[in-house]
Amino acid sequence: MAKLGDNIMGAGKGKVGEVVLYNMHGKSFMRSKPSKYTDKKSEAQLAQRAKMQKVTGFMSPFKELIRKTYAGEAVGRAPYHAAKSQIMQNAVQGNYPEFSINKEAALLSKGPLPVPQQVSVSLQDAALLLEWTNAKEDEKLHSRDTLLVIAQNAQTGETEYLFTGARRIAKSFKWELNTTVSQDNVPDVWVAFRSNDESEMSDSVYVK
Repeated sequence: MAKLGDNIMGAGKGKVGEVVLYNMHGKSFMRSKPSKYTDKKSEAQLAQRAKMQKVTGFMSPFKELIRKTYAGEAVGRAPYHAAKSQIMQNAVQGNYPEFSINKEAALLSKGPLPVPQQVSVSLQDAALLLEWTNAKEDEKLHSRDTLLVIAQNAQTGETEYLFTGARRIAKSFKWELNTTVSQDNVPDVWVAFRSNDESEMSDSVYVK
C-alpha cells in the first residue's frame, strides 16, 4: 500500500502496482519494482536445502506405502510429513554437499509393535527367503501380526513392497519379486509387522 502526500509526488512512499514510491533526502522518487530479488543463501541454508532434497528423493518411491505405515504416528500432520521428520532427524549422514541416507536409520514404518530379534535375507530359487526370530513374549502376545516386506534395487531405485499374510510365528517368508534378483543383484530389504486388525505397525528393520 502506498501513502501519498498532497500530490502524487509529494512525500509519497510505498507501492502502487509495479511502481515503488520512496523518499530520499527530502525528495520523492518513483521506480519500477524489481522483477526478482537476489536470494543469496548462507551455507547453513544451502545445507538444509540439500538435506531436504536428499530425503525427498529417498522417500519418493515409498510415498504411497508411508500413508499406511505412518498413519498411527501422524498426530496432527500427514503421515508423509511424520516420516520426513523422522528421516531428516535420524537418517541423514555426511557433510554438505555430500549427504547420504543411512538406510538402517531411515524408518519406512513406525509404530509400537515389537520388531524381531534378528532378521536375515538369502537368495533361494531366484526368490528372497526372509527368516526371523522373536522374543518369547512377543511371539505369545503378537503371534497374529503379519509381515510387511519392502525391497529396493540399489542400482536402479526400482521398489516393491508387499503386505503379506505371513504371521509373526511363521518365522520365515519366501518372496518372489516382480524384478529379477541374483547373487549379484540382491536388493535392499526392510521388514515390519502389522497388527491383525491393521491398526498398528512396528518400526521397520533394515536387513543387511
